[in-house]
Amino acid sequence: MARRRLRQPRTSRTRTHQSADGAREQILLAAQELFAKNGFHATSIRQIAASTGLNSQLIYYYFGDKSGLHRAVFERAAGEIHTRAKAAVDSGGSARVRLERFIVEWTGDVLSKATLIRALFRAAQEGDKELVALVRERSSRNAKLVHALLDEGIRRGEFRKDLDPRFAAASLAGMVFFLATSGPVVMSANAIDRDEDVVNRLARHTADLFMRGIAADPVTKRGRRSR
Repeated sequence: MARRRLRQPRTSRTRTHQSADGAREQILLAAQELFAKNGFHATSIRQIAASTGLNSQLIYYYFGDKSGLHRAVFERAAGEIHTRAKAAVDSGGSARVRLERFIVEWTGDVLSKATLIRALFRAAQEGDKELVALVRERSSRNAKLVHALLDEGIRRGEFRKDLDPRFAAASLAGMVFFLATSGPVVMSANAIDRDEDVVNRLARHTADLFMRGIAADPVTKRGRRSR
């Protein structure tokens, strides 16, 4: 008679799964901090393992190698940014209201991850082709959200008729990422104090500045209504 394979108790499997997820998240958080602080090449698997108190073999088990962990760190951050940005886009309101909400959320997220963004640009310059491909794919998702809102706003007369969504989205990305990559210099040069609310204030200012630049001409809108 064939022996029946005993099933692991459900509670035990659940705990194991939760424990595995917790260890993976712990590794990602530690790696994110060390990569941002020291750079990819100056950070070792041993350092990351020591920071978490976990066996270094777990890092190889979950991520394959240091490059795999590096990409996973950025993919996690990009996923968080996209989720929050999409939630802002999918919320109620006009295209103008949703775009402004998107910019505030997106800018705030990028600025709060500024050290990681700088590490990302540094890694791209060092020639990590897989990482660059990942960043391009993730960035295009956010760009599509912006394009869709801009197209909608143009059709509804909320934004300028001569606006090119591609150039507008590229300009917005330039504003946001320059603040993240050059923040320490820019803040000091403009005497901006790094208080607890500075990220939120910069996010709202960026949104307001951009929205004013793409707004439809009030005279044109009045003329359209009067016809």
